Amino acid sequence: MNIADETYIRALNLTVRRGEDGGLLLETYFGRYTLNRDARQVWQFIDGHRPVHVVAELVAEARGEDHDAVHGPVEELCERLAELGLLERA
Repeated sequence: MNIADETYIRALNLTVRRGEDGGLLLETYFGRYTLNRDARQVWQFIDGHRPVHVVAELVAEARGEDHDAVHGPVEELCERLAELGLLERA
């Protein structure tokens, strides 16, 4: 399946705190991870119901950017967060 068609949900074993810079601090039993403001926006649209391509569309619309410019980075971020165990397939 193409990553754009995947639907993810946030992992349950993590604590999320807002950072001073507008990003997020994600803490698990195994480590700490920070998301900058741009990644935080993607994180907020991940809800277990929207596939990655819809998340990318929402991010592009929220930023006033072209979908094609946002789609690749959103896919890469979702893949990386899944590799780290911060997202799970819904």
